[in-house]
Amino acid sequence: MSAVPEFDDALAQRLPLPLAQLYRRAHNAKTPLDRHLNAFYLWEAALKLMASGAVAVYGAAGERDDGIEEQLRVSFPKPALGHWWALATEIVPKLAARGDARFQTLREFVLSRAHDDLPNAALLNGQLAEFVGGRRATRATVRFQELVDRLIEFRNREVGHGASGARGDDFHVRWGPLLLAGAAEVLGHVDVLAGHRLAYRDGRGGGRADWWNLTGEHPTELPAGANWNAPRAQHVGCAYLIGSGSDAVPVPLHPLAQFDASGPHFFFFHTGAVDEPQNPFVASQYQFLNYTTGEVRKLAPQWSLSDLTAGTLPPLTLVPDYPNSEFRNPTSDPDNPLTVPHSPHPVKPSHPKQIGEYEILGVLGRGGAATVYKAWQSSLGREVALKLFDLFDEWSR
Repeated sequence: MSAVPEFDDALAQRLPLPLAQLYRRAHNAKTPLDRHLNAFYLWEAALKLMASGAVAVYGAAGERDDGIEEQLRVSFPKPALGHWWALATEIVPKLAARGDARFQTLREFVLSRAHDDLPNAALLNGQLAEFVGGRRATRATVRFQELVDRLIEFRNREVGHGASGARGDDFHVRWGPLLLAGAAEVLGHVDVLAGHRLAYRDGRGGGRADWWNLTGEHPTELPAGANWNAPRAQHVGCAYLIGSGSDAVPVPLHPLAQFDASGPHFFFFHTGAVDEPQNPFVASQYQFLNYTTGEVRKLAPQWSLSDLTAGTLPPLTLVPDYPNSEFRNPTSDPDNPLTVPHSPHPVKPSHPKQIGEYEILGVLGRGGAATVYKAWQSSLGREVALKLFDLFDEWSR
């Protein structure tokens, strides 16, 4: 397969925001290498989101499991893609066994059966089997677990060590469409968040909506549910999972994921610097990665990852201070206006580096309600003038 599959607008509209953005980016890529990498990152982000959601739901349930706790200790603070997949395969079946029908559906797709309705995924699995193992699988069916194991091996050989950058265009012309078509097909059949909606709590007031739906390529206003002021949903500036039903209580995703409303950009937990080797949950600094822009941001935590399953995490907020932004704990430095989420006059960056598909090159002018930027539109390969209003007000219109 070398032809780029047609973009599916309906799929993009129902994907979680980080996956919808990556799907668009992979489809609009201007070089075979960019398509290859972004298509693979779509797979990687989907697996991380699946695992992060499972970990968050497990932590919120309050029922400890020795096997899950051990897998968390093994995985953090420097999880590779294989660790994220191991977390998903450890937690999803146990949540399903507790009677959660949403995770039973996810378990059935991910772990329980071979699929005969995923021809693009089966083709990708066969090509990966030949590439990583020297033998081609010609079956018309595909097991998701087998496919992911081969994707991880492919990553370790090609993507993770920069080998893909040394390959010729023929290699990327082959793998980009294969990876993209397989990912789009799988994501059209499975909900990696197991029936939960990705959301963000703004909490800044001033006429802005409190909750935002992070489905599709751009946030949309989300009316609050009856239980959305529960104690664990009080952290503003955070990403949440929200289940279906009027009695659903939001589940915080931090510290496994963060959202920057000024982008809008979604960041995944990437790695941590270990201070105490005997305690892998303690780190002086955590890094978060945005797959769409490649930006890495840092957090100097006042907590350890063991707080994740103890339910003792403090609130976090993202400081949009380019290019050296940090996630910070707003309770750690109340005198610093950058760390106070309700500050009426937050410090603004000179200009962001990236807004959606637009790379910001400079500022052309500023007014009372908007800023006009000189920008590069990557999808059409041209310079444009981009007028940016307050993003939340603009989304609400």
